[in-house]
Amino acid sequence: MPDWLTHVLFAWALWNILSLKFNMPFIGIFITGSLLPDIDKVEVMIPFNAEPFLSVFHTPVGALITSGVISMAILRDGQAHVFLALGIGSISHLLLDLMVKKHGRPGDAFLSVLICIVFS
Repeated sequence: MPDWLTHVLFAWALWNILSLKFNMPFIGIFITGSLLPDIDKVEVMIPFNAEPFLSVFHTPVGALITSGVISMAILRDGQAHVFLALGIGSISHLLLDLMVKKHGRPGDAFLSVLICIVFS
């Protein structure tokens, strides 16, 4: 999946930029977080239509809830760092997906979100 490569490379670049300013451990978890919203792609391996149930993972709330559940299940120490790494990785995935051409010109969704933020 070429879009996964884009998400991984963007997360790696973002981690490098953030690690210059902040202490950013867990690069592997950060990159895993960038692939986390695509957990709904498991639908390809399921013999029934699971899209209504799995599409919630590709939303900001679903990505952050999944990040929280995984961070609580993985480590006792450093749960906040794991949650932050997974959460920022997931949000970077969703921001990149806003730039994909769905309806109209490429980046229309990203531009409309940016306009809402600027004028609110």
